[in-house]
Amino acid sequence: MSRIGICVPAVPGHLNPATTLGRELARRGHEVKVFCLAECRERIEAAGLEFEEIGAKEFPPGSHQEALIRLGKLRGMAALQFTVKLLVLGAEGMMRDLPPLLRDQRCDLLLADQVSPGAFTAGEHVGLPTVVVCNALAMHFDPTLPNFSTTSPYNPSLLARTRNRAVNAIVAFLLREFFTNVNAQRRQWSLVPMPRKGSILSQFPYLSQQPEWFDFPRRMPSNFHYTAPWHRVSDRPDTSFPWDRLDGKPLVYASMGTLQNRVEETFRCFAEACDGLGVQLVISMGNKNRSDIPKLPGNPVVVPFAAAIAIAETRRVGDHARGFEHRAGNLGCGCADGCHSDHQ
Repeated sequence: MSRIGICVPAVPGHLNPATTLGRELARRGHEVKVFCLAECRERIEAAGLEFEEIGAKEFPPGSHQEALIRLGKLRGMAALQFTVKLLVLGAEGMMRDLPPLLRDQRCDLLLADQVSPGAFTAGEHVGLPTVVVCNALAMHFDPTLPNFSTTSPYNPSLLARTRNRAVNAIVAFLLREFFTNVNAQRRQWSLVPMPRKGSILSQFPYLSQQPEWFDFPRRMPSNFHYTAPWHRVSDRPDTSFPWDRLDGKPLVYASMGTLQNRVEETFRCFAEACDGLGVQLVISMGNKNRSDIPKLPGNPVVVPFAAAIAIAETRRVGDHARGFEHRAGNLGCGCADGCHSDHQ
């Protein structure tokens, strides 16, 4: 039996697969403790896992949820700048709080989310075996692929690769404050600085719940391992849903998740695209507290919050039911319960 720590952002699209992974490790006899913000305590303990708070200085109770609501209303550069601010604060809390906790808890292994380099920096600092887990899409930069923040199609041509490198450089520049802060602490701890372009680091094993078939064609280093989606229907919180409104037509499920979920034009675009196709659209607005549900073309089923796995797997949608398939890397999102780990 090992004592395993998991450090994950306080966002459902990352927390859902992480807690499923934690429950499986616990089922196999390991002690699992999840390090996260205070607002996630109830969900983590409901999964049968131990909870330890981090980041209280940067995110007092309720402040992170308020920040996500604000982010959901932003677009473009404003959204990116605000996201960077949240990442900087999160990394500061992890690098301050995790090292003493990992020592005190006598952890044997740390699983750190890919978007939380503050976590795997802390693990490396204390000499703890650390695995980087891709709870969302595998989001490292790769010049052979379009950047995850763009809608560019995959193209193996030299011109496309040149474009990819240019976009990667721009995104790295926009993220410079984040990498600068993390690397300042890494230098203080005598650790090799992280490259700004978010490459896969050779000192860590990587586990991705994004299956290989859902990725673009690319050659991965030997320390990167594809698995399969980490989810179980029983691991998701109960969510009310108007099952009687499902009519048996092919099902399209759309969600922008918990990060960018308050730009109504996006949901209107989904509805207009599906209207007249002979399908039934289900839209999860990505916020269970949201009451301002807009009227959209085609009369889709619009709910504040939905459990995507249960909707996709239920027989009530008929044999032709299918989920809304994102193109990996082109429609990355933040994500509501079920997204990222739950695409069907």
